[in-house]
Amino acid sequence: MIKFASVMTPEWSLETPSMAQAYLTGAVDGKFEHKKFDLNLESAKLLKKQYGKYWSPVGHFFWTNQETFTNDILPILKSYYLEIVEELSTFDVVGFTTYFSNILVANWIAKQLRGRNKNVKIIYGGPACWNREDWMLNDCPWADAVCGAEGEEVVVEILECVENKQDFSSVLGLWW
Repeated sequence: MIKFASVMTPEWSLETPSMAQAYLTGAVDGKFEHKKFDLNLESAKLLKKQYGKYWSPVGHFFWTNQETFTNDILPILKSYYLEIVEELSTFDVVGFTTYFSNILVANWIAKQLRGRNKNVKIIYGGPACWNREDWMLNDCPWADAVCGAEGEEVVVEILECVENKQDFSSVLGLWW
C-alpha cells in the first residue's frame, strides 16, 4: 500500500486550523496509508518563548521573508525539521499544503527531503502554488507535481498512478 504524508508547515493560524489536512484525510483514508504532519502546531510548541512574535497578527512577515526565516527561525527549528525530513523520507508520496505564509518552510523541507530520498514523489497544492512565481513556479526542481487548486481528487489520482507504477503527468488539475 502506498504511504502518503500530508504536511502543513508554518505559519498558519493556530485558532483557525487549515482544513486542508481534514479534506485530504477524507479523500485518502481507507485507500492509502496516510499520516498527517501538522508542523505549524508543533513549531508553535517549540517556539513557545517567541510564540507571540511569530504567530501574532503580523507574524507571517517573519515566515515570508527569506532573511528572517533563514537567520531567526530556522536556527531554532532546524534540528526538529531534519527529524521530520528523516521520517518523511520513508513515504512514497509527500504532499505539502502551501499558502503565502508557509511556502519558505515547505520549500526548505522539500529540498531537504529530495536530497535525502530521490525516489519520493513530492507534490504541492494550495493557493500559493500560483500567486508568487518567485516562491513557487520558478526554479522548483524538487517538486514532482504542483496542483494549483484544491487537491483532494488530484491527490487520489496521483496516489493511484504511483501505486500502479504509472506516470501521473496527465492527471487533470496539475500545473506540472
